[in-house]
Amino acid sequence: MSGSVRDKIIQAARSQLGQEEWGNNCNPYGRCEAWCAHFASWAWQQAGINYHTAFSGDFYYYGRDHGTLRTDLRNAAPKPGDVILFGTGPSSTSTSVHVGVIEKDNGDGTVTTIEGNHNDRVERVTRRLVGGWPAYAIVSPSGG
Repeated sequence: MSGSVRDKIIQAARSQLGQEEWGNNCNPYGRCEAWCAHFASWAWQQAGINYHTAFSGDFYYYGRDHGTLRTDLRNAAPKPGDVILFGTGPSSTSTSVHVGVIEKDNGDGTVTTIEGNHNDRVERVTRRLVGGWPAYAIVSPSGG
């Protein structure tokens, strides 16, 4: 893969479009369990980011610890290769339920994502930043 860290993340994610799970959440990115975070962290790994997680909320802490966390989604300026986190938050009193890799900012309050474990496969999805399925943060890869 050629290009920047962000280019490599997107190239990796796109290469998996259509990949389906088998059995009970079994997938090529991690254990047989909910696998959206396995997929997103796998995409980052393909660009040299040494990070893997099975839980979407862990990306929040990655962003906090690396200075790449954005929680004001109205002004987040998402970039390709970032991840968007869905739910109400990462802590024990909130729920993080899903993560997608941002492919592009559509400039109209939506982003196009590539998501693992969406309809049991890797799919391209359009998501609203505010006012849709609740998103609570965007996280960039360090060095990206």
